Amino acid sequence: MPQANLKLSPHDQQVLDSIFNPLELSSLQTNNLIPAESDLKDVEPDTQAIKASRELELRAIGLSESGDLDGALELFQQSLNLAQRASVLNNPCTNFTPGQT
Repeated sequence: MPQANLKLSPHDQQVLDSIFNPLELSSLQTNNLIPAESDLKDVEPDTQAIKASRELELRAIGLSESGDLDGALELFQQSLNLAQRASVLNNPCTNFTPGQT
């Protein structure tokens, strides 16, 4: 199949390369403006509400792992009330309905 003469952005070329050559990383360039996963930073502020929300989330995860889903759901809700954080919303237990097994 002849290769089309396309004018692709570096990002589009990287996407196509990763699809057609998933094991070959030679097309990645160091001057690329696309941030690597290791360059991404958590931009969450370090306030008292965020710290308390994280602590409640960790306790809720522990409860859910031990099987106390109703208790975990309550702590997840408290964590969300303190701070609307994506981490809390992405926990599978937050989609749990009380009384559901």
